[in-house]
Amino acid sequence: MTPSTATTTNNFLNNLKDFCWRFLELYLFKFTLFVLLFICVEHYCLLNLFCIIFISIALSSSTFCVSKSVTFALCAYMAILFVVRSVYQFDFIPSIEDFHWPWNKTCNRNDTIPLFNTTSKWVGLEKQNDEWVVSDYIGYTLILILIGLQFCIKYRQHLNRKLRSLAEPPPGILFPNAQPADFDKSLTDCTKFLLNYGFYKFGMEISLASLGFAAWMRMDLLGALLVLWLLVLISIPRNARKRLWPFLVFYLAFVLPLQYFSALGLPSNLCI
Repeated sequence: MTPSTATTTNNFLNNLKDFCWRFLELYLFKFTLFVLLFICVEHYCLLNLFCIIFISIALSSSTFCVSKSVTFALCAYMAILFVVRSVYQFDFIPSIEDFHWPWNKTCNRNDTIPLFNTTSKWVGLEKQNDEWVVSDYIGYTLILILIGLQFCIKYRQHLNRKLRSLAEPPPGILFPNAQPADFDKSLTDCTKFLLNYGFYKFGMEISLASLGFAAWMRMDLLGALLVLWLLVLISIPRNARKRLWPFLVFYLAFVLPLQYFSALGLPSNLCI
């Protein structure tokens, strides 16, 4: 291998390493939100409802640092849930059903969903005598790993920029050194431009198409409301659309926990 080839290979590997670190710095927290959302959907309970609320706040926040802070708080909350649910399995810990709650009644109904036929199942603190939900263990373990990775990546990137005297890159930019004016110089520059500013340029169209697809998949009242939002957004100028957009984000952030709570319902012991 010639010196020039070795230098080229070394530069390529260094650039690839920086790209991977930057990619993880930007998108690992979004992957964490996706994992937490999947866990909450797989295990409907009151304790996971608060996770859905945190996820809505993180996704609807316009500030990148706020989103990451909410993600860290959410991961810590899920880690605490893992410990609490594990400790709750000990025999000397009394069950929720052992307490005589005013609402803890026995209903003579045949339409009670077996998943929520007790208050403990509805809350999310159920005694699993001989078995445990394997998916919960896998999910919580993955979340603990993601917590460590997020803090390690954040510390590594901060230290690396300090040692190399690099400025903090703008939020959401994958290639900080790529200049928008150079997008037509080569295919590589064009690819970097699209990865940096692709959603900034075409995010409105992508979001509107996603709204239409979600409404088509739902085919219910909430889907009809999405269609109304879509009709309003495509019929007004872009400047007015920009002013209306935060209200759409707030609406979606409110609907997500509302849908989860509607699926969860009230505990069947209330006999309502």
